[in-house]
Amino acid sequence: MIPMSFASESAHASSGAGQSSDLPITYIRPFTAGLATALYLDFPNSVSLVTDQSLARYPLSVDELFHYGQINTDNEPIDTKQQVGPFTELLGESPFIAGKAANIGALVSNLQINAPHGLFFAIPQRSVLLYAPIDPEDISRQILQMADYMRFAVMEEFGKNNGYAISRDIFYCLPTGEFGPDYPG
Repeated sequence: MIPMSFASESAHASSGAGQSSDLPITYIRPFTAGLATALYLDFPNSVSLVTDQSLARYPLSVDELFHYGQINTDNEPIDTKQQVGPFTELLGESPFIAGKAANIGALVSNLQINAPHGLFFAIPQRSVLLYAPIDPEDISRQILQMADYMRFAVMEEFGKNNGYAISRDIFYCLPTGEFGPDYPG
């Protein structure tokens, strides 16, 4: 199975374990704020980054691989959905939960998230996605609470496993599905 996850938008990407790799990948797709999506092979006991060199072995184009990769990522099971601080947390055993952010519209639809003003989300670790519908009545307080949560609670919980870290930033998705500016954590 080929799911998607996030990598740095540089010429060298994050490996399946989130650690720096010397394997150049040029096929990555820009996501937002210096992040990009990359393709991975998901084996029963390991995950492997699809490299430029290995792409030639597949009978599908890169566009097709990304298409099926997103479908596979969207279908990854979410084990826990719970309220944590100002966010709803989606957590799973899968290292591809954060990759669901690349198709945030499907996530909003599948989970029936009521976000008429947009959605804040964070992807601090590969198995975690945090989200909060925008509250236009008190957006400043909401951003401050989310930033504090990202700085303290998330770092305390996931800082121990920083090899799986993705981003400490808070992202904004417009109701149209377009991504707005990010808020550095």
